[in-house]
Amino acid sequence: SLDVFKQALRHELSLGESGNPATPLNNSGEVYKELYQDEKAKKSWEAALNLPDGCEHVLPSMNLTLVQLDELDLAVADATITRFEECIAQFPLKNGEEHRALVKLARGRIALHSGRIDEALELFEKASEHQQWFGKIGTNIEDLQAAVLASLHYALIIKNNHLEREATDSWFRYFYNLKDIIKNELKAIWLAKRAKNILINHLAEIEDLYIRHTDSMLEYPTLGDILKTIPRQVITSRIEDFKSTDDREHSISYYQVYLAESLLNSGYNQEALDLLNVTIPNLTLDSQKMLKAHALNIKIKAIDDVSNFDFIQASYELLKLNPAGIINYGVPLVVKGNQMDKSIERQLYASGWVIDNSRQLPIQLIYTFENNQHVIKFNSLVKDLPSSNVVCQEFSVCVNALNQKVFVRN
Repeated sequence: SLDVFKQALRHELSLGESGNPATPLNNSGEVYKELYQDEKAKKSWEAALNLPDGCEHVLPSMNLTLVQLDELDLAVADATITRFEECIAQFPLKNGEEHRALVKLARGRIALHSGRIDEALELFEKASEHQQWFGKIGTNIEDLQAAVLASLHYALIIKNNHLEREATDSWFRYFYNLKDIIKNELKAIWLAKRAKNILINHLAEIEDLYIRHTDSMLEYPTLGDILKTIPRQVITSRIEDFKSTDDREHSISYYQVYLAESLLNSGYNQEALDLLNVTIPNLTLDSQKMLKAHALNIKIKAIDDVSNFDFIQASYELLKLNPAGIINYGVPLVVKGNQMDKSIERQLYASGWVIDNSRQLPIQLIYTFENNQHVIKFNSLVKDLPSSNVVCQEFSVCVNALNQKVFVRN
């Protein structure tokens, strides 16, 4: 395939202004990505974007953005999709339907993994409203629908984790959030059913389960969130089929994480842990950072004990990979604290902060009440996670501001 694309590139370049060399470059990048040669893939897409026809269609930008997302390089991913939008804006007569859904999908995922959940939900909803043009995009309508539905389902689950972590100062607010949680959960179940229907009935019994399927826009690191809702025996059999035919070494880790999430969903916590403890150390590629974050979340859920050393270690590993993962996954973060009233500790605990002064930890919360104001000082020794303070008249406002300041990436 690569030889053919090189020949096609030479041909397109020979046509001068009428050629479309960005297309074979994009296709070469997709082949390199499928082979896990990500640096060569990114160079191909960058080369395509530097050509006159680089933004004639969205795929070089979209492919580059998706790899940067897998690497949790969120600011760079955002810059890539912005560069495409600035380029396409030069052609006001061009029908935007061929790229709008994909751009909204990409921006939604960037917002989601940055912790900006409401923005992500809005973008995914908009992505579901656009029709995709069939021409040069390559991805058929079912591929895109499955990807949008899966991302929207995943975002609703994460929205509930945010709501459960939110500090409330009234019973009215508490029950208002509870109503939203129930509504989101029901909608997420419905979306999962729709996504599964497309994957199973319209995409050849989940043909897109082949990791990095060229035509798929599924988010492979988090795909286990949908797959776990399929009966365990069925999805295990399907995954084993792919494992037996997929000879790419790095793909095995994805299948292992999917199996672990399915096991955990069926109540087999120890079996899931055993599988993850073998798999997580093998997640060494930059493009596996999002997969590793998701795997750590599954591990934390399987342990389900904030006093367990492995639980604490996994939560800090997740924090270093992506701070937003803590609030997105609803992971309690164990930290040191100063001497504070037990009622304050309980309120912090309800919002995901667990005070433990029995061990050395890289984060400390210091709470004081000064001049009729609540003050929370966040002292961090974690790299790239700066210390900060919040000062508020209402304690619940302070805690919510702290969560936003520490975990949400703008």
